Amino acid sequence: MTRMRRTVRAGVVATGPAVVLALALSACGSSSAGPASSPAGPASHDPEAELIDVMIARESIVNRGGSFTVEDLFAKSGGVDSFRAEVVEVTAGKAFNDVSTDKDPHAEEVSFDDDAADWRTFHVRVRVLDVFGGDVTPNSEVTLGLGFGDDLSAEIVSGGLLSMDEIVVFTAPESDVFSYDPAVQAVLNDGAFLSPVNGDTVPFPVLTDNGYSPKLIDAIDSLADLRAASEARPSSA
Repeated sequence: MTRMRRTVRAGVVATGPAVVLALALSACGSSSAGPASSPAGPASHDPEAELIDVMIARESIVNRGGSFTVEDLFAKSGGVDSFRAEVVEVTAGKAFNDVSTDKDPHAEEVSFDDDAADWRTFHVRVRVLDVFGGDVTPNSEVTLGLGFGDDLSAEIVSGGLLSMDEIVVFTAPESDVFSYDPAVQAVLNDGAFLSPVNGDTVPFPVLTDNGYSPKLIDAIDSLADLRAASEARPSSA
């Protein structure tokens, strides 16, 4: 599987292929929305929908659809944690400006409230309710990490995630984007494998709208299907 690479060093995040992520983040909207401001135009009445729309557009730019199978997600040695959780709190992470050079493309850390920041990370504290795979345990708390470009205000990110109430998430085995804090777990494919829970339904809107395998989506689009897939995972990998 393709992973985005960013390594933090003394306030600078060095980038290799991860520059694709930065371009995708910054290409999904205007540059006018800062972390403490609302997007231009009328106030949003549905931050969850606006947040999901941007996540769908970003994944479309990266164009990774179809690369995952159910077996990838639930392989015993795959390093992917999957669980249902209650969203407890969304807090600021870090902010960065991208610096493009031929030899050393990298991102430099800036103040989180800097209106000129190219992208920001957010930390999402969740309480685990149900485990489908991995090393997490029910009732434990996990901090997830998500990154967004300057197209979304902090209010939309926070409001959108908190309005989901409960989510299902698959975490990335490793992500240098959040190497500045080992306690933060990245969401697989930069947030694509995060979904609100609607009753028993888990729609995974980013996957559905970006060409991921219908077989994969059908295998994880309800809590019952997720439990069945988890129970059927191979005993070795």
